[in-house]
Amino acid sequence: AWANANVRGSAEKAERVLKRLKVANINQGKSVAPTASLQPDLYSFAYCYAAWYREAIFAERSNMKASSVAMRKADSVLKSMKQVLMKRTDQSQPLNLVEDVNSLLVMWSNTNVNLPDLSDYFLKFVEFESRGSQDMWFNTRSYNLVINAWAKSGSRQSINRAESLLRDMERSDRVSPDVLSYSGVISSIAKSKKATDAKKA
Repeated sequence: AWANANVRGSAEKAERVLKRLKVANINQGKSVAPTASLQPDLYSFAYCYAAWYREAIFAERSNMKASSVAMRKADSVLKSMKQVLMKRTDQSQPLNLVEDVNSLLVMWSNTNVNLPDLSDYFLKFVEFESRGSQDMWFNTRSYNLVINAWAKSGSRQSINRAESLLRDMERSDRVSPDVLSYSGVISSIAKSKKATDAKKA
């Protein structure tokens, strides 16, 4: 709720809830019968990250220092997620978080049309940090969702960013572009008002 509030101080309140979950998890781990439901999960970290990221973008217009602090907070949340979910000591049972990640990307694309960077940054973080791991964090659809987020945004950067994601897919040994990947890039080009860009399609 705090992550989606879009009011002053909402990111800080979202992080307080996340910290309570982490403390509760530590305390539960010391008990005889720990309660798994109190553990922070992917959504706990992702919502908090999104709250700080949005706060950083909104603060850019009036307070660059506050924006920089908020962006560092967003990075800190992702690093905390990495330690809790991506650097687990027990790797005997690989995680499959693809559907959860894609659900987040869909939600962010629908509720943050003007912030495709929110999804892009998150996807690139999990792609990089999950290298060498047996856990599954993303698939071709994940990339397609972010490409489409850029196409929907109408941003001046949309073509370059969509094409960059497509190139990443073409070079990757974990995902491969499909028809939707290419159509997403074409869509971003088609929405451009520049004649030179339209020729690319």
